[in-house]
Amino acid sequence: MRLFKNFDDIFLAYSCEDTIRDHDEVSLLHNITYHDAMARRIGTEGFETAIRRSVHPALLTRFEHRLPLWERVVTAQHKGLLRLNGANQFFGFRVGQTLAQHYIESSEFLDATRSPTIAAFFANYAAPEVVRQQHGLHHDASTEIGIIYRFFAPAANDTPLQFDYYSAPGYIDAVAVAETLVTSRPDSQTTWSPDDFIFLYKMTGGHRDWKLLALPSGSIPDTRIGRQEAAFLVPDEVHDESRDPHTGHQHVRYQAIEDLSARDGVNLFYFLRRRTGLGDARVSESYLWPSDEQPEQMFTGLFHNMVDAEDIIRSRKIILGRVFEPDHWYPARHDLIREKAPNLTGRGIAT
Repeated sequence: MRLFKNFDDIFLAYSCEDTIRDHDEVSLLHNITYHDAMARRIGTEGFETAIRRSVHPALLTRFEHRLPLWERVVTAQHKGLLRLNGANQFFGFRVGQTLAQHYIESSEFLDATRSPTIAAFFANYAAPEVVRQQHGLHHDASTEIGIIYRFFAPAANDTPLQFDYYSAPGYIDAVAVAETLVTSRPDSQTTWSPDDFIFLYKMTGGHRDWKLLALPSGSIPDTRIGRQEAAFLVPDEVHDESRDPHTGHQHVRYQAIEDLSARDGVNLFYFLRRRTGLGDARVSESYLWPSDEQPEQMFTGLFHNMVDAEDIIRSRKIILGRVFEPDHWYPARHDLIREKAPNLTGRGIAT
């Protein structure tokens, strides 16, 4: 595990490189990552087009061969900022982390599921190439073995109603967390108003009126969280924390992190990966990532509203000066909200 003390650490973690060879490059990438107008341009024009239109031609010539790596670093950090300063801020750690994992693909947890069949679907795919590079893995389509880990899971209703980074249980039922947004009122009386929720949160200094995010009864099974029977595993860790007395920035030094596979009662199942033969034709990308169901569109819409939070607040003609302090900034990138299934094509192992 790498500790992110500064952008150098972020660059090393997401670039999969061992050392920084050019500090000018890292400085330039830092400026690109945290520039609000640049983030908006990337979100609307695409990364390469935005870079080519914004970076000085001499620098572009110098670093053009590095653009794929740049995109990987900037995208990963922007997702983290959307989660930390966006989802966690507006919706709290419990709901924010749960939704961010599925709609921004960023969290501090490890994905799990209550369904063996769905676990097999995900385990049937090889790790992305960037992950292979980072961990020194080699791709061998003829012999690659998949593994399914079976953990003990408490009942769904045992998921705490409140927790943060420090008090999170070792297992979290994501479906149970999402179900807390469902109201028992008749559908005609439900209210789904993300704009009002976000506006009220900022105007009151942090009050969350969950009635403004009330889902109709029976909504969650038609979302990707419900269909994936989603859950999270949360490893224990030991670390020291301190704060810089001058800047207030938090510093964390990790000492140990739990090996989840060593938990009591964990079983491992090995299999040879293949593209077909899971035994349940229902389990497909289109099923696990529904795009046409109304509850799913409500969740993706919620994140689009979150991205537009500053515009929402300013549109109501409230003069606040700076809407978000620099430490709470996140990029206005609608393109990072996952509305469809990820591209798994070509990652399956045919045997």
